[in-house]
Amino acid sequence: MRIYLNVISIFFMLVASSQAEIYPSRGNTEVIYLGDMNVDFEVRMMLFRQARKSIDILSMSQTADEIGLPILKSIRSAQINHGVKVRIAYDQMISMMEGDLTNTSARIISDPSLPCPGEVICTGTIEKWLSGLDYNDLQHQKVTVIDAGTPSEVIIVGGRGYTDFNKDAADSALLIRRIKPGIPYIGDDIIDNLERTWDFLNSISKPMHFEKPYKDNSRVLKTRGKRLAEKSKDRVDVLEIMSVLRRPAAEMAGKSLKGFQFHPEESQFLTNNLLENLNQSKKDHSFKNRAELPNDNHSRIISDIEQFNGKVELSAYALGMTEDLRTALVNFVNRGNTLEFYTNGQESHKLLMMNGLPVFYTVEELKKIYDLTRGGRGKVITYLLDAGKAKKLGENPFLHRKQVLLKNQSTHIAYTGSDNFTWSAAKKNDESLARFDDRRMVKAFSQVTASEIGAYTKISEAEVNEMYHNRPLLYRCARSLIRASY
Repeated sequence: MRIYLNVISIFFMLVASSQAEIYPSRGNTEVIYLGDMNVDFEVRMMLFRQARKSIDILSMSQTADEIGLPILKSIRSAQINHGVKVRIAYDQMISMMEGDLTNTSARIISDPSLPCPGEVICTGTIEKWLSGLDYNDLQHQKVTVIDAGTPSEVIIVGGRGYTDFNKDAADSALLIRRIKPGIPYIGDDIIDNLERTWDFLNSISKPMHFEKPYKDNSRVLKTRGKRLAEKSKDRVDVLEIMSVLRRPAAEMAGKSLKGFQFHPEESQFLTNNLLENLNQSKKDHSFKNRAELPNDNHSRIISDIEQFNGKVELSAYALGMTEDLRTALVNFVNRGNTLEFYTNGQESHKLLMMNGLPVFYTVEELKKIYDLTRGGRGKVITYLLDAGKAKKLGENPFLHRKQVLLKNQSTHIAYTGSDNFTWSAAKKNDESLARFDDRRMVKAFSQVTASEIGAYTKISEAEVNEMYHNRPLLYRCARSLIRASY
């Protein structure tokens, strides 16, 4: 009976979301969890330098700073040494806000003196307006593909971009490989979506072109760049991961896996293709209201929650949901279940915006949920990350991990990716998620959150109500901007 209901609910989800690409559930997938930022980026740089065919990147922003520069230099070395074809797409406005004022990143990769100059699409505000998009509609996916279509193909997805912002962010990424050659896996769908996204961005904003070489004696390229994994433990972790990657994933099938290594029973890639659909709806005059857009990739999460009883853990940098997702979570709690939120407190939000104003956006969402579940049979538990506590404990002071976990004795489902599960993620951004059905993965992801709990403060419904009634005037003035950006 349960299987029958699953099929029916997914059918209606597909019909309702017909404008977005719907990818099937896959097996044959290896996932390596990259939790520590330094380890993650050292692994990526080693893979970039080893690339022989191609490097493709979708990101929200790119800079030539302490984090971005070593990444760019490792990509450039692959261009110089192996003639690797490089394509990178990111948002010009966001990158400029983060410090790339003169398109330094694009100049390094698209240098005409390189054996194979890269293609860099840096989508600007004017191109968006001409395409019927708003200036703050964003390509927000974080996808990196190395040597696509070869036996050494590697894919990295998650919430991390290539900028200094990541230094303070508690986040994660997933490195994905095919297990058995010739059999479909989730990576095929990720690459299909990357190509579709690249084609759309290329249709509204052509790759940047530079006549003059980027000078090799410039201060930027002469800078050695910081080794990110400096701690001995980090170096050991990097070497252990690279040791696994040197062996075909098929060799580990059915064998004991490393703690960071998973072969999930089911994997599914989800995307909302939002920018493409917004552009098309403006062209054919079918656009009415963003709230009515049917291409929200939260539909799969909602479908799972509506059929599930147990515990849901949701981690995101802010709370501000669509009505449909909120309704699913409220009904879940009122059926007698437990919902746990992990998100940023005011001190953490101060790292991005004055006075930590986005915390009041979160508070508004929490108040709605507490009000709608009062008297229900379940419970809502909220933890706010305290930047001060985090720094004292040596933890990252800002939560940027996007994660929804569903778990009971028989069900273990994890969602993670670029999507923050907010209104802007659903109605303003091009987003993607990966859904995994696997007991070990859910347990491991949940343990990561539990290991950081000392940096959080548990807040009560009464405290939420007090913060709600004391929202400052400045927040009320900035609310529409926060809603569109968070």
